[in-house]
Amino acid sequence: YYFLALLIGLGIASFLALTFGYYFVNRKMGIEITFWKLAKARAFSDISSYVPGKIWTLLTRIKYMKQWAGTTQVVVSSYMELVALIISALFAFVVLNLIYPGTFAEYAIIAYIALPVCIILMHPKIISFVINLGLKIIKKEKITIPLSYRSIIIANLIYSSYWLLSGLVVFFLALSIYPVSWNYFPFIVLSYAVAWTIGFLSIIFPGGIGIREGILVYALSIFLPLPVAMVVSVVSRGIIVLSQLIFALISWLLARL
Repeated sequence: YYFLALLIGLGIASFLALTFGYYFVNRKMGIEITFWKLAKARAFSDISSYVPGKIWTLLTRIKYMKQWAGTTQVVVSSYMELVALIISALFAFVVLNLIYPGTFAEYAIIAYIALPVCIILMHPKIISFVINLGLKIIKKEKITIPLSYRSIIIANLIYSSYWLLSGLVVFFLALSIYPVSWNYFPFIVLSYAVAWTIGFLSIIFPGGIGIREGILVYALSIFLPLPVAMVVSVVSRGIIVLSQLIFALISWLLARL
């Protein structure tokens, strides 16, 4: 029970980190919303991702944030979050690989190459160009991204803590079943981030169910027996979902105060 509580606690902490990152982005964009009201909007939108059709996540955020932000602002902040999550995953992997070197060096080389590219791509001017290009296609007015390069970097550092905490859930769960070296921790963080991203982008599978688990099983089976990798993948999803629901309840209660 204590071990399960630890894993759930790490899961809740990971969603708290996500909310801090999103709150930071929204405040820098001039959206005046309290932390727990934003946390409720974000938590409920995460839960709605399990409804078929990716549009529900965004629509839920728009619904609960409409009192403080316009539709375009919510779309932009959500896009900024997705970009920050992807870049911060690479950043976390590179830093961890420096701490625990020598494991899966070929993947580290890819990350070292991809990270500088991502850092360049997250420049406000480039992000503004991409967003305004999308707005032009749907015949909406252009907007200005009010975030500085420094603010975007800080946001990425905050989001990195989400991947570290989520990776710890998977790592400790695997460690409870099978002896795993800390040298594998960077790879676990990267594997979870890749599985999460592809699952999030998959349109057919609500919440990335099946996709995320499949990718994680494939990655973990590189250094874990296949049955162990399957158990870790499925159980970690259950722990993350339970943590998600608990955090949503906490956010809902505190937003009412």
